[in-house]
Amino acid sequence: MAIVCFMRANMQYALDTNGTWANAKLTEYKKHSRFFCGCAERHPVKLVKPSGVLGKRPFSDYFAHITRSEQDTPDGLAVSSCGCSESADHFNAKHKLRDMVGRYAFTTFRCITCHKRRVIYSRGCEVIVEKASKDGRWRYDCLLRSGGKDVAALEVLHSHKVSGEKASSVRDSGLEIAEFRAEDILRVLTDSPTKSVHLDNLLVQLGKCRSCVVKEDLEWMRTCWRKEYREVLDQEYDIIDYYRDVEYKQLLAAREKAVSELEALETGRSLVEQGMMWLRDCHLEELQELREQEANEVVHYMNIDARNSKMLIRKKHTAENFLSHFKRI
Repeated sequence: MAIVCFMRANMQYALDTNGTWANAKLTEYKKHSRFFCGCAERHPVKLVKPSGVLGKRPFSDYFAHITRSEQDTPDGLAVSSCGCSESADHFNAKHKLRDMVGRYAFTTFRCITCHKRRVIYSRGCEVIVEKASKDGRWRYDCLLRSGGKDVAALEVLHSHKVSGEKASSVRDSGLEIAEFRAEDILRVLTDSPTKSVHLDNLLVQLGKCRSCVVKEDLEWMRTCWRKEYREVLDQEYDIIDYYRDVEYKQLLAAREKAVSELEALETGRSLVEQGMMWLRDCHLEELQELREQEANEVVHYMNIDARNSKMLIRKKHTAENFLSHFKRI
């Protein structure tokens, strides 16, 4: 009995018998070629090519699930259809990321200050479709790997966005995460199959880059230093003003003391001068008296000399008279 489920249409990619993903556009049609879908049951699919007849099959090459009428196999067994409800755009977008790896890049971080971006290039990388996280908590649509190391989880948006919890958990595990619209992947990578393109990441982180953070920290430290330096200068100015006031008061006190000492010295000098004047006056008076005394003595002695001279003259006349009298005798 056949199992009736949802069937995915217009799949561009399917697994061949070797387990390798085949692109419908690049795969040559062979009647007995076998292909399978990517679900766990690996349901058989068929390669559909345009007929080339005008008005028929204007679509491009694709893989399609076997219809209900084709489910009866030659051995009489029923072939169940794929039970996955994944849309064709979502499926094709995932495999387009795998098939076109190396030809696209995406931004994971943009600085809100300098607008510098952190870009991941897929050149030299590989993409694994439907990969579970190491802790088994999440399942990624695609996992971008480089040199054997996991780089980023790639999610395709078709109907449901990636939750913030999942994005935070993936980033905490050390991986980057990016989400692209399925229509953008199919349009951009299909229109530019040979050129490198930049996909629009819906989970770009906005913040400040390390250089801007360091620059702001330095500016903040410089501002703090300036403020602290200004405070230190103000304190020094206050100290200088204080000591200046103290020194000014000390200078005023020293000046007043010096003025008092000078006034005392001036008073003493005035007294000394007055004493000297008094002594001089005394000396002058005494000298005048001495001069007068000397003059009086000189006059006295001159008078005495004059009297003595007169007496000598008289005695001389007397002696001469005596001698002449004696001679006469």
